[in-house]
Amino acid sequence: MSKNTAEYWYRLAVKIDKDVETALQRESITLVQYADAIKAMMYSLTRKNVFVNPYWNDPLEDAMGGLFDMVSLYFHNNTNAVVMIPMALDLIVTGNQPHTYMTDFLADVITMGMPDKKRVSKKIEPEIPADPQEEAGRQMGHINYLIEEINNYARQEDFLNALRTINEIVPQIESFSQREIVVIDLPAILNNKAYFTLKIGKPENALEVVQDLIQKKPDYALAYHTQAEIFDEMKRYREAVISIDKAISLEESADKIDYKNQLLAKIGG
Repeated sequence: MSKNTAEYWYRLAVKIDKDVETALQRESITLVQYADAIKAMMYSLTRKNVFVNPYWNDPLEDAMGGLFDMVSLYFHNNTNAVVMIPMALDLIVTGNQPHTYMTDFLADVITMGMPDKKRVSKKIEPEIPADPQEEAGRQMGHINYLIEEINNYARQEDFLNALRTINEIVPQIESFSQREIVVIDLPAILNNKAYFTLKIGKPENALEVVQDLIQKKPDYALAYHTQAEIFDEMKRYREAVISIDKAISLEESADKIDYKNQLLAKIGG
């Protein structure tokens, strides 16, 4: 079966999960050791070293080899891998998500855009009904997949589809408990919603979105920066200066100061 098909990666994910579950039940591995093995994979990839399978000549050898293939493909194709994988591991080790959360997420992201993506899923074999914790893990994996899709749309400057995808995931994220939502940067997603709304030519709607975000999170510097850009587009330059001043007071940076000077030049001109 070709590695260019979603079915290949979903079948691999199911096989990995079964082998890891068996090892956990036999107590030949712990969740911490499972996480450490994945951290070792990430370390070898970031350092460009050869990964030495710690479970060589062990029942988990094939599972760890397959998992490395998944981690490696995600790492090389997604710049946020160094952030997302450690966050996922933290959820698993602390018991907030099952060990299957990792392969759920990796399989969803890796298979993005593959021709058979829509007709297959990780549920390619009959299984017993998932418990609520496992279902939450799958939902989190799906949301992470959609966040990656939003990033891809943004890189292509396809702001309309990026905005549509944000509108799809925000209600799902807001339905999560605070413990589950901690690994998802909801303010950043809402800020992007405001920015994408601006980019499709709706500054008034964008202003409503960012002002609602500021009301919920008044110490979020990026939101004030985005608000300044929206005021700038609306030619409300003095309000834009007030907004960027607030952003600077919360989180000073050279780009914010440069932007303020550009706004002042517009007022002066």
